[in-house]
Amino acid sequence: MTDQFSAKNPALGYLYQIRYALYLLLKTREEGKVAIELLDDVSWEQEGKPLELLQLKHHISNPASLSDSSPDFWKTIRVWSCNIKDGKVALPDTILTLVTTASAPEGSLASLLKSGTSTDQRQTAYQQMLKITSQSINKDLKVAFDSFLSLT
Repeated sequence: MTDQFSAKNPALGYLYQIRYALYLLLKTREEGKVAIELLDDVSWEQEGKPLELLQLKHHISNPASLSDSSPDFWKTIRVWSCNIKDGKVALPDTILTLVTTASAPEGSLASLLKSGTSTDQRQTAYQQMLKITSQSINKDLKVAFDSFLSLT
């Protein structure tokens, strides 16, 4: 079997989700439930309400980067935007987390949205996101851009 038809990478991605879900269960002291592939790759909920949605991006062979036009970044934004728009997730009650083996270059959207960043950094990220959605010609990301722009 050639690498073109190999299921190795998707299978490793699913194993990564299972392991991360188990990690969440073991590290928390709070009561709750972990779900895999329900609202997101992994979600943590209490009393039927999602407290945290986690998108997991696992890269094996190629070093990945969360640049401003990264498909991993924008596809994550699309999933979250759809969940928000559909009323499945209430902000700010739900934490949205991207867990990845990729790096976030200094000054990138992903670096500006890391935990612990300032309000000014998040506002800068938002402005950059608006600029990217209006200027990008990447047709593969158009649905993600439109999902993001559909939010208030």
